[in-house]
Amino acid sequence: MSIFAQMAVDYHFFNFEGARLGYQKSGTGSSALLIFHGFGQDHTSFSPMTEALAGHYTIYSFDLFFHGQSVWPFDDHPLTKNQWNRIISTFLSDLEIDRFNLMGYSLGGKFVLATLETLSSRVDSVFLLAPDGIHLNLWYRLATGTRLMRSTLKSMIYKPGLFTGTASLATRLGLVDKGIARFANTQMDSLEKRQRVYLSWVVFRKLAFDMKHIARLMNANTIKTSFFIGRFDKMITEKSIKPLHTKLKNSKLKILESGHTTLISHTAKEFRNIAPEKP
Repeated sequence: MSIFAQMAVDYHFFNFEGARLGYQKSGTGSSALLIFHGFGQDHTSFSPMTEALAGHYTIYSFDLFFHGQSVWPFDDHPLTKNQWNRIISTFLSDLEIDRFNLMGYSLGGKFVLATLETLSSRVDSVFLLAPDGIHLNLWYRLATGTRLMRSTLKSMIYKPGLFTGTASLATRLGLVDKGIARFANTQMDSLEKRQRVYLSWVVFRKLAFDMKHIARLMNANTIKTSFFIGRFDKMITEKSIKPLHTKLKNSKLKILESGHTTLISHTAKEFRNIAPEKP
């Protein structure tokens, strides 16, 4: 059973089996658009995009768990794809949303893929901005793949020197790009941030996907897909999205003069000039 509670004019809570999703509703369009932000952000990070698309869609911009005001009350117990399906399906049912569109940036890409896996027959179009979840990062797999490594990752919350030392060594050995290492350090420079990294990595680790299966679903339902990548992005590159992009029959790729952290604002500028109904 679910309960809606309105916190402000356009920010709402959706409660389901103990979990709470906060989301902002905006826009006046007849089509629904569900938006999922990236790591370390909240729904406000998509403000440039929601402003650009407000006349085309009714937008539901979520705070992911461990971000904004959303709450995952089950400590580091993983969110399964079945759980996510029940959460988002109930959300859509309660708001009487039949067909909808999806948009995700970085970490939010995983939630787009998780939604697609079970609800693809109801999706019209997908917008993926430097999406995570298509290519499984080696470091992520190592850090979350076993109980021992998850325990090691957890210890870095209170022993940040362990992380900085490992990152420094990996950089010197050429295993990690210097730009990526610098970005990672900015996400681990406080206790709160380190806790968020640990929980996001460990709790979301079950959101893994077979790209052949995802592509079959998207092609079978003729879903229009648009990828947006930053030319200077070292984290999510054109190569990172190939496992899905190259398998889709109706997919377009736009490479913008952007890095990873500025991609949302650059993509919003594109949408101001291009009708979003024709990605």
